[in-house]
Amino acid sequence: MFGSILFNGNIVKETDFIYKFRERILQSNHIDPTVRERKKALLITGAWGKEEFQEAHVKQALKDIGIPSHFKNGFDENIQNLSVYHEWMQFQEKYPEVQEMYFGSLNNLFKIKTFYHERNAELVNLLQHHVRMVKKDYPHLSLSDFFSYNAQQEEWRVPLMNDRDLLMHYSCLEMQKTMSFLVGGDELQAKISAEIQDYAKIRSGLPANQDYHIKRKELIDRILSSNSIFIFGGDVASLYYSLKFWELEWALGEALVRGTNFYTVSAGSIVLCNKIIVYVELPDKNGNKNHHFVFFDNGIGLVRKIKLFPHCRDRIQTHDPDNLAYLANRFQGRVCVGLNEESFLLMNAERGPNGRIYPKYTSVGEKDGVYVFDLSGKKICVNYGEQLMVPGTLLWEKNLQITRKTENVKTLLSQYSGSTLWRDNEE
Repeated sequence: MFGSILFNGNIVKETDFIYKFRERILQSNHIDPTVRERKKALLITGAWGKEEFQEAHVKQALKDIGIPSHFKNGFDENIQNLSVYHEWMQFQEKYPEVQEMYFGSLNNLFKIKTFYHERNAELVNLLQHHVRMVKKDYPHLSLSDFFSYNAQQEEWRVPLMNDRDLLMHYSCLEMQKTMSFLVGGDELQAKISAEIQDYAKIRSGLPANQDYHIKRKELIDRILSSNSIFIFGGDVASLYYSLKFWELEWALGEALVRGTNFYTVSAGSIVLCNKIIVYVELPDKNGNKNHHFVFFDNGIGLVRKIKLFPHCRDRIQTHDPDNLAYLANRFQGRVCVGLNEESFLLMNAERGPNGRIYPKYTSVGEKDGVYVFDLSGKKICVNYGEQLMVPGTLLWEKNLQITRKTENVKTLLSQYSGSTLWRDNEE
């Protein structure tokens, strides 16, 4: 990996992103000398759906910082939109039989996802209820304590346990079973999603459609000839399914290896991860609607070591360690990263003393840091210029245990008295 990805949470103006990192955008370490010279910028605005081409302000900002235009047949090929969503829609219009079969399968997939999301929301509500109930007897314990309790190791002690220890043992066991069921459901949902999408393509005849392969190659060429790729936020489904329809995962990964630099916001950030986690509104059994974090699907997979949560300040109670522990355990995140409007996380590469290439994660936002939490519910703010301790990095190998000062979970629990779903508020 010789390129980089600069993640942002939810910057309001796309042009601010460009002006803020103008010097970086004008740099290049691409393996292709032509790309290095032209510094081509590619926009992926598929998350904007039908407004995909409302990007004149972005193109103007790129020109303002010094990206040159190169016109061919009246079209600028150096500041270019991938047009992935519109190409998808136009292909469906040209081949109505593909549209009928492919979208028919996708509609079934959406129904299955809704089934999973609503069922899982009820399970999460049940888990929250059980945690609140158990905390009445064990107010000093955190949600992380319940999840990390080794029930299997303690099984031999069950005949010797008193009533209080038995309650703790079986309560933790049942809460862990609920969490395992939720995690397993995500994995099953991803498997079903992949099978349905593959089946939809085969059933609609895409593998034998010459126009499909011609257009896909054109899109791949746009990606591989780019020095910078900008993926902006919006509707994650529009972005994700348009990229998946054209099977552009390999091209995006190859571009990163060749030296392309990515700049991503919100949906554009999470779609590059191995797991896409979204924040949605779901009805409960009484008809009331509540917001939940849910697993959307497996992503492009360029980022595998961290879980990203954009809109961090708006959606995550970062002062509640129980909420952080739930998110990390729920989505299997050893390193979870919350990003705000002014949070910027740079993922690039560095060479170690042994000659090996390591990924590196650095906070590069001058006005706000990135918020890192893990399975324990502990949280730190990583400020400008500081690296994240992520498995597989050179920093991780040099520091086998975290040495950075972190907040103590039990101290946080005693200090935090705000609204929470994981215990009854004290009056």
